[in-house]
Amino acid sequence: CFMKNQMNRNRHCLIDHVNRSTTPHLWHVNLSSYFVAALVKCTHRDAPKFAEGLLMDMEELHRIHPDQLHPEGAVYASVISAFCAQRKDVDAERLLHVLMDKFRSRHVSNGLSAKLCNQVLNAIAFGSPGTGTPANPRITGGNQPSSSMLSKSQRGQNIIDCMDELNAKGNYHWIKPDVVSYTSLIQCYCNDGKVKQGEYLIRQMFEMYHVRYLNRCPDPRTFNVVFNAMAKQSQKEKDTPQRVLALLTKMEDMIAEDPHTELSVIPYNSAINALGKFGMVFDAEDIVHH
Repeated sequence: CFMKNQMNRNRHCLIDHVNRSTTPHLWHVNLSSYFVAALVKCTHRDAPKFAEGLLMDMEELHRIHPDQLHPEGAVYASVISAFCAQRKDVDAERLLHVLMDKFRSRHVSNGLSAKLCNQVLNAIAFGSPGTGTPANPRITGGNQPSSSMLSKSQRGQNIIDCMDELNAKGNYHWIKPDVVSYTSLIQCYCNDGKVKQGEYLIRQMFEMYHVRYLNRCPDPRTFNVVFNAMAKQSQKEKDTPQRVLALLTKMEDMIAEDPHTELSVIPYNSAINALGKFGMVFDAEDIVHH
């Protein structure tokens, strides 16, 4: 049906069938999950929007059959992942906030995880402005921020704050931000040109590792994000070379304390690149020898 561009018509046929059905729960269990799963795996650019349309239909049917047809959190998660895969970060972010609100109100009990939030954070960090669509009023609930009015770092920080809140209030440890979450947030800050804030977050991550809030210290990929941003800064700051060298030393000290993290050549290359952009050839050469 989808390849023949008839997906939307067939979706409405299913809804009409459910409205006349005496066993709507069978539709929910046997059709909706498979339908969404098939859609989100499809490579067509409109597949996530069709999946979101089905999700909205499920919400409407829930109002008709409140005991039988409540969409599960896993259905939301599938659609969010599909939006992330297509770099539609605004759409993914909007649905993630809806899912978080449903989790707070205990309307859903699954689907939300740190991994899903990290997918959205990564999509925001590397997405382009205006890559989403306006919020659909048929999706109810959610403190849906206007993404077009916020910077990448503000949007990323909102998600991290919500993850912290859910973990603190409900002890949902599987939603707690991890090293990947904060690395994506640092990428958001660096893409906004707030490199010093990214450096500050790395130090905060190390403090969180010491108090066991994070189970690992910042890894080489985290440092690499900041070194790359330093090299790409359009506004050259005089203290950047000193900050590069200080952060490099800090990286070695941090990783030495974490037996599960190994040094990598990649952040060294990025640090050398940053120093070279500022003409600090001898310092860059010292790193090569080091």
